[in-house]
Amino acid sequence: MGVQVEELNQVKKKLIIEVPEEQVKEELDSAYSDLRKTAKVKGFRTGKTPRSVLEQYFGKQVNSDVTARLIQLSYADAIAETNLKVIGSPKIDPAPLNTKGAYQYNAEVETHPDIDDLNYEGLKITKRIYPVTDEEIEKQVRMLQKKMARHQPIEEVRPIQDGDVALISFEGYKDGVPYIRSENYGMKLGDGNIDPAFDKEIIGMEKDEKKSFTIQFPEDHERLADDLISFDVTLMDIRKEILPEIDDEFVKMFGAFETVDDLKKRIEEDLKQGYEKRTEQEMNEQIFTALLAQAEFEAPEILIEHELSDIVSDLEKRLEQNGTNMKEQNLTEAKVRLNYYGTAVHQVKRYLLLAKLIEQMEMALTDEELEEGLSRMTESSKLDLAGVKAYYDKNPENFEYFKHALLEKKVLDHILTLSEIEETAGKIE
Repeated sequence: MGVQVEELNQVKKKLIIEVPEEQVKEELDSAYSDLRKTAKVKGFRTGKTPRSVLEQYFGKQVNSDVTARLIQLSYADAIAETNLKVIGSPKIDPAPLNTKGAYQYNAEVETHPDIDDLNYEGLKITKRIYPVTDEEIEKQVRMLQKKMARHQPIEEVRPIQDGDVALISFEGYKDGVPYIRSENYGMKLGDGNIDPAFDKEIIGMEKDEKKSFTIQFPEDHERLADDLISFDVTLMDIRKEILPEIDDEFVKMFGAFETVDDLKKRIEEDLKQGYEKRTEQEMNEQIFTALLAQAEFEAPEILIEHELSDIVSDLEKRLEQNGTNMKEQNLTEAKVRLNYYGTAVHQVKRYLLLAKLIEQMEMALTDEELEEGLSRMTESSKLDLAGVKAYYDKNPENFEYFKHALLEKKVLDHILTLSEIEETAGKIE
């Protein structure tokens, strides 16, 4: 068998694979021998049909089957012969089979990029420390208070004002086509739930009034970026927001607290943990940026597509948990993939760099580290340790991802011990 490798780019290769004439003949002979045993052709007894007749009746199917078998056998041999670190399945262009002579076809594959050893010692890292302030704790308490607010219809007859809660039904049109709609949607005017410009159009409306208006949404809008939408809105009701008193009875609504101080302590702990995680992520990102500058390489498209599929899936799950979906949020899979393409490339390159470091450092997990990692999993899942282990026993591929994540953390922690770290005060935007 002969194999030629053409480099299309750093990670994409074209294999030109040639199967010897002898092997082609052997596979064809075997296929027709098996076919003769079962083929039923008028005028011939089963097992006695001449090959020329079988070729006339079944040649197209036999050629197709033999082609598939030749590709299956030769492709695996070609990968072994070239020592390519292939990712995913190949794109194969199967040429027609010539019953005489060698068989040649092309296979396009993506491979792991070759990354030279990295210099990871003595990196200069900034460690931003984010202190928890009383103002932030109070802000969190007020958010909980707002979450538990009641909306009560107003008694007087008057137009809706800033600060009131509007219960509306609306339909939005883009280029004359229905684009976004909602029934009995509650929103406090002034909070800018949809957009501040939308709130301003609602202010002054009377109960049961209908109104039409058009809004040009800004480029940085979360859901309707740069869209020009024409709205038909009906104000169903005008309500006022009734906030509960922040006292010991209020905090008991959240279950695990007896006093306001108990709640504030938990908020402080959660904020502290969140800021520590943010600090760690920022330092890890600095490591990644510094190492990426040493090793320019391309990210395989197949890994980028896999990452984008995960991003779409995660987004769909989050939206479902919030009682909505991509269609209601004016999102399509194509739009999400386009918006997050750069993020996916970034994540793939990060994964490949860390995989290189794990190999370069010959990093491995101890039994204790693995057990500790599994124990931590119980904190973020509804399973106990036995349940976590049972899950990974049934999902070995996920277990490999889990172990790789532990190795990534071990690598990054080790690099930090070798880095020059300067602490500075962080600022929450």
